[in-house]
Amino acid sequence: MGHVTLWIDHKKAHIFSYSAEAITEHEVKCEGENTPEHLKKFFHNVALKVGSPSQLLIVGPGTAKDEFKKHCESHNHHNLAKNIVGVETMKDHPSKPEILNVSKTFFDHHFRWHNA
Repeated sequence: MGHVTLWIDHKKAHIFSYSAEAITEHEVKCEGENTPEHLKKFFHNVALKVGSPSQLLIVGPGTAKDEFKKHCESHNHHNLAKNIVGVETMKDHPSKPEILNVSKTFFDHHFRWHNA
């Protein structure tokens, strides 16, 4: 799998997977209260849904993006964790075009940087 952008907060995640044919979007919602047990299960479900991209950009408004990254590093999602290429702060409740624009800008810069 190629590029994936994950927008995440403590209530839901939007996963954008890029292929040559299309961009597909999936949503994962946190079931239950904002407790450590629910968040751990939520982050686990998000990691499973993200799969194994070659590059993962994580964006979001608060601390959930960093917490998700730490979860991947410490909870048996090591293959996913090693493919995280960026964690960026983004406003709360962005539109799909706003997320895709941030993603495009990041990956254009990332590849230009690594291929220069």
